[in-house]
Amino acid sequence: MKLFGSDLCPWCLDCKENLDKYGIPYTFVDINASMRNLAIFLKMRDTHPIFTHAKAAHDIGIPALVDEDRKIILNWEDWLRGQGFQVQYRHVKSDGSCSVDEKNC
Repeated sequence: MKLFGSDLCPWCLDCKENLDKYGIPYTFVDINASMRNLAIFLKMRDTHPIFTHAKAAHDIGIPALVDEDRKIILNWEDWLRGQGFQVQYRHVKSDGSCSVDEKNC
C-alpha cells in the first residue's frame, strides 16, 4: 500500500500514526519531498474521478491511500474502521492549512 501525503499535513500525520499503530504496512510518498513525487500525485489526482469532490472543495486530496489493486482510498478513517480498528487523532488541527480557501484541513 502507498500513502500519498505530506509531513506538513496533520491529517496525513494522523493517518500514518494509525497505520503504524495497527502494523499496516505502507510506503509513504511525501509529495513535498521531490518534484517527481508531486508530479505522480498530481497526475493521479487530476485523472481519477475519486478526487472530484476534493477538488471541488479546494482540498489537496491527501492523505490518499493506494492499495495493491490500485484502488484509491481518500476516507482512511472509514477504511480503518472497516478493518476493525479504532481511529485515533493526535495532530488534526482546524487551521485550514490543507485547502486553498482555508476552510478545511
